[in-house]
This record gives sequence, structure tokens and C-alpha cells, in this order.
Amino acid sequence: MDILIIINIKSMNETFKPEQNLSLETRERGEKIFSTYKELSDLYFGMLKLKETMYIKGIGNQNKNFNFILEDFQKKIKISVDKLLDLMDSEEKKQSALKYLVDGQKNQYNFFENNIFKSDDEQENPRRKKLLEDSLDSHVTPVVVKKSRSMLIDEERESAMEDSNRLEKMYSKQLQNKPLNKEDLIFLYEIEKPIKSLGRDYDHRIREIKRLRNSKEDILIILDYRPDEIACSRDEINVKTKIYFGPLFAGIFEIGIEHIYTKSPGRPIRKFNPEIGGRTAQELEQEFRNNKIFSFDSISQVMLQSPDFTTIENHEQINLVCLKVCDLFSDEKNHSTNMVYRKIKEFGLELCPAEAGLYLRQMYLDQPKREKLSIAMKPIADRHGGLLVFALQRNFDDLHLTSHNAEPDTMWHPYDDLVVCIPKKNLKT
Repeated sequence: MDILIIINIKSMNETFKPEQNLSLETRERGEKIFSTYKELSDLYFGMLKLKETMYIKGIGNQNKNFNFILEDFQKKIKISVDKLLDLMDSEEKKQSALKYLVDGQKNQYNFFENNIFKSDDEQENPRRKKLLEDSLDSHVTPVVVKKSRSMLIDEERESAMEDSNRLEKMYSKQLQNKPLNKEDLIFLYEIEKPIKSLGRDYDHRIREIKRLRNSKEDILIILDYRPDEIACSRDEINVKTKIYFGPLFAGIFEIGIEHIYTKSPGRPIRKFNPEIGGRTAQELEQEFRNNKIFSFDSISQVMLQSPDFTTIENHEQINLVCLKVCDLFSDEKNHSTNMVYRKIKEFGLELCPAEAGLYLRQMYLDQPKREKLSIAMKPIADRHGGLLVFALQRNFDDLHLTSHNAEPDTMWHPYDDLVVCIPKKNLKT
């Protein structure tokens, strides 16, 4: 009979509580499992303290003494992981154990944060905490990855672990003033794909490495352009300019610059050129109902059936750009729909036709995971009178045509993505 052992670890002070009716052998095995988890907790805790000391003293991984201690930590962690897995009596429990090892790191850090960090420097302390939080993963990651590859651990999790490990190597190189190559920079600025993180919305080592770098020089390395082909202000733009790196201004999209960046040299402002028109609302609805590629939710169907949803009679190509709200305002504050739409107009841009979102959904099939693009358009009322705009979303493998609230006073996050239209008269021919 398969006997279950109940383990509940919430902090380093948690106690093991097996069911009372288990056999002596099973209870002893459960106590060994808990003891091994506790041993790993102590190792994680010690590694955090060591990383804090190294960072505060400005010691990089090139220091032989500290590096020896870190290697010793990793050896002990590997021994503990092996011992823990040997105690599990099924593959399923081994997978659960590995998941505990990764997910439990955040709890370990929380304990460390609440008990160890004592600093009078209000500005430095939060930055140190984020760096330590992010660097912890990289030392446990190599051990767990080797075990997880043979056990069908979730592909998304393993990819995040690989990204975390690569990011730690880059962070170490940056602290040692070693150069980052083109591949490193493409990864750092997330040009080809977003950097995945373990259990957090954003890995703060990314921001810390960027803080220490020269963005203009990095752009030139990534894109293989000459210094005279990049402009960092409106006054620097000339006929040679192929890259613009700076705040937007009215008429920026009339010039015909190849790459436009508003922040760090990550993904440039994206452009889409879908062909719209030639179908009625009824034909579009039927086409979307029959498709097998993306979902078409009930709210979007209500919007499509609204008399406010109109289409153009003839085929026409339109030019769209994808902007973040912070691109429009050059700040990181929330702004209302009214403010956002007013700013769009100030930059010489327009709201999109109502049908633009549907045609863009059909062509934008390589949308990154967890991305949501809202269409800047005249809002359409749902059955309850709420004002909505179309939105394109991808969660994991599923593509969706959905909606986003767009009441006049709806507040938009600075990193919300908006698709807006470039008037044809503004385009450089």
C-alpha cells in the first residue's frame, strides 16, 4: 500500500508533523526527509549571508577564498539533493521534491530579509536585497537542473532556471569589469526573447547590469552600426541616422528611421502593416468563430456585434506602431484613457479603426508569451455600458482576442502596450 508522508515546510522553524498512524519505519523516513530539507535550508541561508558579505565588501567571484567557500556550498547542496531524492519512493515524489527546492528559495530569502538586513542606508538597502534575491537562484540552479532534466520537470521552469544561471554569469563578469559580447547583450536587452524569471515578475539583476553600462555603445555592438548613424536627441538626427535612442516627439515617425528606442536598447518600437477592409462585421465574426488558432471570447463577440463596430468596404493597408504608455509620457506614472488618447493626438498619431485589432490578431501569431497588446481605438460599450477596446493576448501557448477596459478615467500602467495608427499623410514616401 502506498503510504503518504505529509510534509509542510513554511519557514526554517517549521516542524515535521507525520500522521500518527504511520508505521515506525515510515515515520523514521519522514523525519530523515524533513532533516534533509532543513539541511538544505541552512545551506541556502549560509549562501545568502556569504553573498551579502561579498557584495558589501565589493568582492567578486575571482577571490579564491570566497570562491572556494561558494564551491563548498554547491558540493554540500548536491550531496543533500541526492540524499533527499534517495528517500523518495516514487518518481512523482522526486519531482515534487525538486519543485520544493526551487520554490522554497523565495521563502528562505524572506526569512533572511526579515532577520539579517540591518542598514541605516535607506536607498542602498532595497537595491542590495533585490540583488541578493536574484543571485541566490544561480547557485542552486546548476544542481537542480542536472536532476530535473531526466524527470520531465516543466519546460517553462527549466528555461527560467537556465536564464537565471546565465544572468548570474553575466552579473559576475560585469562586477569584474569583463566585457560582454554581442550574444550577452542580445540576451540582456531581451531583443530576441524575454528573460524568464523564477517566481518573480522581473529579475532585478537585469536592471543592475544595465545601470552599469553605456546604452549607446551597447546599441552599436548589437546592431553593427557606426557611431555617426545613431542619434540620442532630436537635434542629432540627420540623413545618416538609422537609430534613434531617446524620447518620442511629434513627427518622429515621418522621418523613416529604421530603429527607434525610447529606453534601453531592448526591443525597438514595433511596426505592423496589416491589410484591413473588404469584410462585413458578420463575415469577420464567422471567420473568427471557425478559426482553430486562437480563442475568441464572449466579450469580444459582443463588441463585434455592436452597431459601433464598423468596417471599411475596400481593402486598405494601414501602418501601426506598438508603444508603451511610458513611451508617450516619458515617465513611469499611471495615466487615464483620456490622457493617453490626448497624448496620441499630440504626437500626430491616430486611433486605430475598430477592425484593426481583428486583422492584427490574424497576422500576429508569434506573439511572445504573457504579452497583451491593447488597441487604441474608439471604445465600444458592452451589454452593461462599460467601455472596452480590443486586445491581443498570449498566456502560454494560447493566443486570444480579448478586451481591455477603456473608460475615460481608466488608469493605464506605464508598461501597458498600446497599438496606435500612423496617418498615411505622415509617412515618408
